[in-house]
Amino acid sequence: MGVAPLVLCNHLGGRARQMPWRTYAIADSLEAATFPDPVMVGKRSNPVVYCFSGQGPQHWQQGRDLMAMYSAFRDSISACDKVHKEYTGRSFVEDTGLFIKDVTISSPLAKSPMWPANVISVAITFFQIAFFDLITSLGVKPVAVIGHSIGETAVLYASGAMPRDVGAFTFQTCQLKMLRLWFWCRWSSR
Repeated sequence: MGVAPLVLCNHLGGRARQMPWRTYAIADSLEAATFPDPVMVGKRSNPVVYCFSGQGPQHWQQGRDLMAMYSAFRDSISACDKVHKEYTGRSFVEDTGLFIKDVTISSPLAKSPMWPANVISVAITFFQIAFFDLITSLGVKPVAVIGHSIGETAVLYASGAMPRDVGAFTFQTCQLKMLRLWFWCRWSSR
């Protein structure tokens, strides 16, 4: 198409219609509602809200082009992977081949839509943190962030409630604790 995505977004966002006259009513039914005279209000920018998903959108190709094209995304993935390696002793990116543009390893993830939960959680967390870093580096700032399941880790990071270091290994820690709890419950019930 030849149009830069940010230019297109700005153009379409600027053309979005907002009604300049506003009024309101509080009532138990529409019939009982009485509306004050409408007031003219100026155009307001549409708020930006980031929604971080849970498990499901993972894909073998996710983030490859972003990793190759944008240093903010690449640096964020590298920082997450560094923390992961410090915690586990292994590089998630090198082991899985995810995010690498010209991957040289053969990975079962490339052939299957069903990934192990421990891979999905790390992949989505890395991607969401890096995507947040990329979008904010381009000047797009949210007024709110929401998320579900795995996306809650990115929400904590995006809201400033948790540093990247914690987000990059939150799920491994939770999985380890749940595994320990499971073994304890099985052992104590004997």
